Amino acid sequence: MNADYVENIIRNIDEKFYTYKCILVDGTWGIGKSYMVRKALEDKKDKAFYVSLFGLESAQQIYHDILYQLLLHTENGGKLVEWCKDITKIFGNFNEKIKNINTILESHFSERDLLKTIIQKFEGHCIIVVDDLERHKKGVNFEEALGIIENLKQFEQVKIILIAHSGEIRSEDKDIYDKFKEKVIDRIFEVTEHSNSIKWDRIGKQEFIANFLSQHNVKNLRTLQKARCFFNDVERCCLEIKDEKFIDEIRQICFAVVVEDTDKLYYRELPEFSEQDASNPQKRVTRILAESENKIESRLGQYTKKLKSGEALVKCIYKYYKNEKILTKEEMEIHYKIYRKAGDIPNNYKSEKEMRQYISVWKTEFDEAKGSTELTFLAGEYDRWYQVLGEDDKELIETYEKKLEKFFVDEAKKIMPNPLDHYSGGKFDNATQTVREIYNEVLKRAKCRLVQDYIEYLCEKTNDETAWKYSGQLRDWYTDSTDIGKYIEDNLERLFTEKSFPVFGMNDCKYYTCCNIIKMLYQKDSEHFVERYKELKTSFDRMSIYRTEMILRELEILNQINK
Repeated sequence: MNADYVENIIRNIDEKFYTYKCILVDGTWGIGKSYMVRKALEDKKDKAFYVSLFGLESAQQIYHDILYQLLLHTENGGKLVEWCKDITKIFGNFNEKIKNINTILESHFSERDLLKTIIQKFEGHCIIVVDDLERHKKGVNFEEALGIIENLKQFEQVKIILIAHSGEIRSEDKDIYDKFKEKVIDRIFEVTEHSNSIKWDRIGKQEFIANFLSQHNVKNLRTLQKARCFFNDVERCCLEIKDEKFIDEIRQICFAVVVEDTDKLYYRELPEFSEQDASNPQKRVTRILAESENKIESRLGQYTKKLKSGEALVKCIYKYYKNEKILTKEEMEIHYKIYRKAGDIPNNYKSEKEMRQYISVWKTEFDEAKGSTELTFLAGEYDRWYQVLGEDDKELIETYEKKLEKFFVDEAKKIMPNPLDHYSGGKFDNATQTVREIYNEVLKRAKCRLVQDYIEYLCEKTNDETAWKYSGQLRDWYTDSTDIGKYIEDNLERLFTEKSFPVFGMNDCKYYTCCNIIKMLYQKDSEHFVERYKELKTSFDRMSIYRTEMILRELEILNQINK
């Protein structure tokens, strides 16, 4: 049933033809039940009281919450004050001892009786809305809560609206609920469709949401709100991209990711697969296809197959949502560049001739690439279509490999901290296996080349910031890295010179550079270090020996701690 239909029924709750004393608005979480009820009662705010079983410590608190709204919880002091300037007149009929609000709240009289006395003075009806029927705390007596609702129904002026997702009522409460609904609830309205009057601009573009819902049967409004928040998050990386069509595709992908991950609209439960089925080729193939369709990539394709943006952008945003990667402005700009190159037709829909035209410009794109990340995105994109078209990708790969190493070396020397420590071919969702393997291979080669460059520099100079940076990088790679640690070790002997010790021309850079070098030399072979140090220190002055042996003592202490 559409929420608008139920809303119209509730809006007429005060009319004489309205015969229901207690109704239940039922429906899945997030379908908009509470929103719809509050909207229907907007012009009856002075008569409507809202209680949620979620969070109540006891069933009796239902009475207390309603009284609280009556006496205190409005700008003017309470709804009761709005109806009657002299509160004691209402309670005077109940008990002479009650003179003001304080004595009412502090009294030992039953809150039920107080509530009944107040409601009897109403003109028209008092509407009590009890929400989250299925979400009460385990310590709250469900039967007692339903009994209180039944009792409130007996008040002549009271109309009751219950809100629940009956499918989520706990199994231990099910029998109580079934008995109660037959006895007390006059009509159950099951909401299965969103209200057409929902202000979708609070969740996203009105036109976008309407189109999205027309294609995908989303029931949960909270999921759409989560999707809107996620899109706002991703959009922060696209602030300099002024292309509304591309931003719309980002929005579509963000909503697809959140909705499918949360509500799993396109996930299908698979029947049991027996050993006998496994021996049947036809059933085995059917099973494989069904399992493939259940993979998240295939399910997201139900939302994104008509987009110009490639699968790589979808994977990128999904991995960000699952906290498997970070999202950067640079990466989104690269995806936008690939999006623009796709033209007006999604690549998946292009003819072979069109695709050959699309990949023919790869050399120009490589020349214009501004860094290793952009170059690898482009290489991954073009090589994928090369392989689809059966083209020889040898020249593309060779060009990519050569340019990539230069980018790696340049970036390592210009960017602090060294970005190569965080690089990995596995981070490129659009890349072919060939490109990923080349990336990791060239990354290792670039590090080895940097090791040579760093050691060459340190052989000449150890007293500036560059030396400090290079020695620290070598130390980190030697200590933590298994792929090039051996390569560094094989070249360390070149640093066993007087310049690597805190001997002359001292400053902060010189001291900490020497600390880094001595740590590596000592870690490589402590006995060899001691022998070589004995030879070198014969030319050291007393302060040079003091500084060196202070560093060695720190290393010995660290070794003892690590043991």
